[in-house]
Order: sequence, then structure tokens, then C-alpha cells
Amino acid sequence: MTMISDSQVAAYERDGVVHIPNPFDDRRIAELREAVDEARANPGKHARFWKTDARQSEFYEEAEVAQRSAAIRNFIDDSPAGEVAGQIMRARHAYCIYDQLFVKQAGEVVKGTDWHQDMPYMPFDGDQMCVMWMALDPVPKDNALQFLRGWHRSGQLYQFATPGHPDLSLPPVPDIDENDPEVVSFACEPGDLVIFQMRTLHGAATRTNVSGQRRALATRWVGDEAVCHLEGRLNVIRKPLPLVPGRKVAALAMTPQWSAG
Repeated sequence: MTMISDSQVAAYERDGVVHIPNPFDDRRIAELREAVDEARANPGKHARFWKTDARQSEFYEEAEVAQRSAAIRNFIDDSPAGEVAGQIMRARHAYCIYDQLFVKQAGEVVKGTDWHQDMPYMPFDGDQMCVMWMALDPVPKDNALQFLRGWHRSGQLYQFATPGHPDLSLPPVPDIDENDPEVVSFACEPGDLVIFQMRTLHGAATRTNVSGQRRALATRWVGDEAVCHLEGRLNVIRKPLPLVPGRKVAALAMTPQWSAG
């Protein structure tokens, strides 16, 4: 079965980001919404609540929730997500290495996220690495993540300029004007995906969340040609992985979530 069109793959490779209309059924979305609500109500040890405005409302974020949520684990293992990731990366196998939840409440003034890349935080390198950001509520374009299209092709990695992160001996992120024509964002409906390459620069401007609660699930995927790379990386993955520097994922003792025919 082909989940992704040639034009979508071409857009992803050209721009470093592509919007995929909802490939999931209503039941799957309902299960994930319930799972996110349950996780927020009963946060795990990796959960963080950020105070975001004068009213002290909270922005919730939690990583690796699949380890305690059957619905999220089932999404990773048994939904079309793995096939979508594998096809967009042109991989023979797709492996989910990290999952993360985000919840923003209606009316929050949400502080922007600095422009950054995800790759410096992962113990892998290569072209077959993507983030699958899934909307579970409607997201207007003005409140969506922003991406600097095309810059991933240079292969350059940058620092993530947040206090407390180690110096990765990388150049700082260049100044980026959110009105630059190469900065793109996407309005999303529940179930829609925004998939971006892990070298793609992305961030978010400070906005008031006027559109209602915004729940999202981000999963990070690698293909068989990605290479284990540890030097100079801040590896945020807490679950044990059989990492051997310089070895391709296909040669590691990892079980794929999806394999081509």
C-alpha cells in the first residue's frame, strides 16, 4: 500500500517539511486524544509544566509517554505512522526512537520556541531521520510551527540557544525573520501530519492561543541508512538503545515498526 505520493516525497526532500492530510481513522484520533488527556492528568516522571503567562496557565510537555500509554504505543507499532515515515524517508524499515506530547490551553499567551534543529539531540545522523508532528485539535496557520524550508540541504547543524544546554561546538542559529518568504507554516485539522527532516530549522513565535486547546503528538523516526553518531550530541533518549557509533541502524539490534513489502 502506498500512503505517500511522489509529490509529497519530493516536497519533503526539497523543502525539508511537508504537510500530510489526515491518514488515520476517527477512532485512532479519539484514542490518542484520550491518551493525551490521561497523560496530562497523571503526569509521568518526564513531564514538564511551563508557566506561560500572568494567569499562570500551564503548557504541558512530556517525552517517552509510549512506555506507559498503550494507545500511544499502539499508534507507533500498529498504525499507518511507520509506513508514512518509511515512505517519506525512502527507507526499507522505519524505527520510532522518541515520542513527545504537547498541550497548550485555550487563551494562553505561549512563549515562542527558539529556532532550532532536532538532530543535535539525537544519537543518529543522516538523511533518513524525520519528525512526525500530529495535530489532535485544529491548529490555525498563525499558531502553527514555523519552518525554514530548504536549509536542511546544506547539512549544517546549529546550536540550540537555550540556557543550560551544553556547547555543542556548533555555530549559532542565524537571525531569521519570520516574514522571510522561506518561512512556512501549515494550518492543520485533527489527524494531519507535518513531517520534517531533523536538520530542518523550526520554531514558534509568541502567540495567544485563541483557537482552543491544542494537543499534539510528535514521534521521531529513523530509517535503516541512518548512522549512530554520539560525539557532540545531547542524546535526550532515555530508553535503552543498542547504540554502536558509526554503525547503521540496519546493523543495530533494533526492531522496526514498519518494513517495506
